Amino acid sequence: MAGIITTIVFFPLNFDEGYNLQVPVNLIHFGTYGSRTIEGIVPFDPFISTGPMVLIPITILFLICGQGIIQARLIPGLYAIGIAIISFLITEQLYSFSHACLMLFLLAIIGGAYWILGLVLGEGAGIFAVLSGLFAWAKAEARLQSRSALLAGLCWGFAIWAKPSMVVALIIIVCSLLISVRFTRGDAKLVKLVLIASVTGLLVGLSWFVWFWILKGSTPPKGLLMQQFSLSIARNFVQNLPRFVSSFGLLCFISILLLRKFYDQGHLHITKCAIYTLVTVWLLWWLLFNSDANYRHLFPGLVLGNILLAAALLLESKGHFIKATKFVLVLLLAINAFFPDGPINHFSHLRSALLRKKSPIGIRSLYR
Repeated sequence: MAGIITTIVFFPLNFDEGYNLQVPVNLIHFGTYGSRTIEGIVPFDPFISTGPMVLIPITILFLICGQGIIQARLIPGLYAIGIAIISFLITEQLYSFSHACLMLFLLAIIGGAYWILGLVLGEGAGIFAVLSGLFAWAKAEARLQSRSALLAGLCWGFAIWAKPSMVVALIIIVCSLLISVRFTRGDAKLVKLVLIASVTGLLVGLSWFVWFWILKGSTPPKGLLMQQFSLSIARNFVQNLPRFVSSFGLLCFISILLLRKFYDQGHLHITKCAIYTLVTVWLLWWLLFNSDANYRHLFPGLVLGNILLAAALLLESKGHFIKATKFVLVLLLAINAFFPDGPINHFSHLRSALLRKKSPIGIRSLYR
């Protein structure tokens, strides 16, 4: 929490934040959800940039409290708090209170967490929506509630309205649900819930792209699919591996190797299976296919992977292999704190900023 607050208050505006914050300003002054260019107003990019789940609340806050970076960052800050709360609830429901507490500790030390979740970016809101959907689905699975399945689908769909790249999470989750239900011995009620959540998520999520692409005529940037799903696997692997190893990526992947069972007393736990599949495919997608090598693209998988990492660290087993692996995980966790994006480096930068008495740049200065 302290790290998020320091980011909100002390870190200067960066390019992505300025680009995103033009939308609230243009909405207030011109009533248009778009960018001001020499060619006039252009619809704001719906395929890459932060979406209305972040920018609309910021607009409302600007109208109430005035324009400024701190006001703008309060919305991502609230989403960050929501991530901590909903992650805790999911982990406690699937495992135990001890697992949930450990997961919160892991979330606090994950590399880049403070600046990614504290700045005006869409990752935090997208992760919160995905986690909220998983929490709702866990209730739907446990109680066979149609309204919980509907809520899960809505949350997964609106994750794309927060950050378009969350379409990767939506596709993985839907595929995981559809495959998992194959092993539920044909439970008609569960099949119905899977269809409700999947169809709702796809309709709500893809409608964000359809609205701009078909009705507004906004086309995806050239090379977008090649950037996100490049076929140069060998080159991407070599390019991404150093960042993967020097982050929670390696820790999450080791945890996946330890957690290979989704059955609870002979019953397939679809929620655990969905989280496991989502983290596995997300990490492999980033490691092998993401030619941009942007750490922010890896970050959502790491946040979700904290649930699996906590489960792996508290895995009860007397086997020497698992004990040795858990020791390696703890050792890597300790080393991770000293990496460039780790918490020690974050607060060192904060101390330097305070010594220089730097203060955030006002957003008004961008639009004079």
